[in-house]
Amino acid sequence: MQTRNRFLKITFVHILSFYCLIQTSLFAQNPISVTNFPDIEITDIDGIVHRPYDDLNAGKIVILDFFSTACAPCWEYHEENVLQNIYETFGPQGSNEVAIFLIERELNTTIDEIYDNSFGNYLTCSPYPVINDHEFAFEMGIHEDPTLLFICPDKKITEIGQVPETDLADLISNSCPEPDFSNNLDLLYFTCNLDPTCGETNFIPTVMVQNNGVNTIEHVSLQIKGNGEIISDSVGFDLFIERFETTEIPFNFGEIVSSTDLEISVLTVNHQSDTILSGNTIVDTKPVLQTTENDISVRIATDDFGYEIFWEILDDIGNQVAFGGNELVIPGAQQDVYDLLSSPNYYASSSNYEIPVSLPENGCYTFNIYDDWGDGICCQYGYGKFEIFNAQGEILADYTGFLKEHSVDFVKSNITVSTSENLDSNVEPILFPNPTSGLCSMSYESETQQKIKFTVYNNLGSVVASEYKQVHFGENTLNFDFSSLNTGLYFLVDNHGKMKNKISFHVIKD
Repeated sequence: MQTRNRFLKITFVHILSFYCLIQTSLFAQNPISVTNFPDIEITDIDGIVHRPYDDLNAGKIVILDFFSTACAPCWEYHEENVLQNIYETFGPQGSNEVAIFLIERELNTTIDEIYDNSFGNYLTCSPYPVINDHEFAFEMGIHEDPTLLFICPDKKITEIGQVPETDLADLISNSCPEPDFSNNLDLLYFTCNLDPTCGETNFIPTVMVQNNGVNTIEHVSLQIKGNGEIISDSVGFDLFIERFETTEIPFNFGEIVSSTDLEISVLTVNHQSDTILSGNTIVDTKPVLQTTENDISVRIATDDFGYEIFWEILDDIGNQVAFGGNELVIPGAQQDVYDLLSSPNYYASSSNYEIPVSLPENGCYTFNIYDDWGDGICCQYGYGKFEIFNAQGEILADYTGFLKEHSVDFVKSNITVSTSENLDSNVEPILFPNPTSGLCSMSYESETQQKIKFTVYNNLGSVVASEYKQVHFGENTLNFDFSSLNTGLYFLVDNHGKMKNKISFHVIKD
């Protein structure tokens, strides 16, 4: 049991139990945050690791029953032995069509409390794995109990209520689609890190794909776009995935310097058209959060327990440039409530704070926010959030959904490589001829003798070429060879410690 006093939260749990009782219905209305089940591993209370995708890839149905030890309707449904009977009929000792997992979703529930709570022992009549994993429930968007998820082999999730045994048996027998078409590849979700990043030089988009057809898939051809422009057209991949099986497919992309909308599409499956077009395109965004201003602000809205929050901004070598909230909060640890309340700087509950921050120089920065108790600032105990915005009031980043901690990368730069502009220069460099078929020159004025790096970005913000040029004081004529570039719009940027000038130019090939 936790020794920390949390009277308000204990009271709320019992109120929530009553709420669960009146909300229970045949089909639940609580939205979840995912529609395709992710490929994850979960560990049961005996330390055994389970991968539900192994069951789904084998053509089985997976049922997840999220409960809490304080939820009365959860215990009532458990006592009806619905899932136990279903498991004995459709589980490994029966027809072997179904896998069931019972998941305690409340924060800081101990294994002992699953064995012994005010209702009874959940291990009784649970022949299937029992999981104690609040973080998994949170990532699935489960904030209320009871919640039952019904997952078909095509990885599609349906949220169901506490259905009677006969109705659940009917769902198992009749609700999941059976492949009756030859070649069908579905794109499920991006598996790469799509969090905001700064200075990521080797971004590799990856996507989880699934064979939802009858034929074994041995070859697919896909296309990837960035901001509507084709990055790689008709990229072929040799695979070997049977019906319902999944695999990850990676794409070469390169450096991410500005926010990029990604789109991946299926062109052919086994050198033929895909039989079913639904699920053939997936889109998402890889953000790069940028500001051109030194002065930004951090806005914190606290939940009912503001004293649990601490935040900081670090530069790219880990130096702390700003912080706020309760400095006694230790990342990854949990303090006694009364110790935290001894801090003179903690935030009040359900309050708003706005803190000005001056960024010392250009570069990458990381905003970290920590919650001592591990339940974030939204939404079970009040609705908190954080926002980072510039002097113009434009939001750089905002977020509510985290548990113990959350990080956001952003960049301070004098130039945004998505618009054409010239900054901090008395004489604008001139590139000629422009448009060019390859060879061109630049008139460039420098205040010192130095070596300058010139970088070429395409219209999507990806680096396509770079080289160093030696310049002397005064006016210079610099020669460039862009013969290797395809027809299109590009940006030439100089960088000697900080981005200074950017020139747009067109390459036109016959």
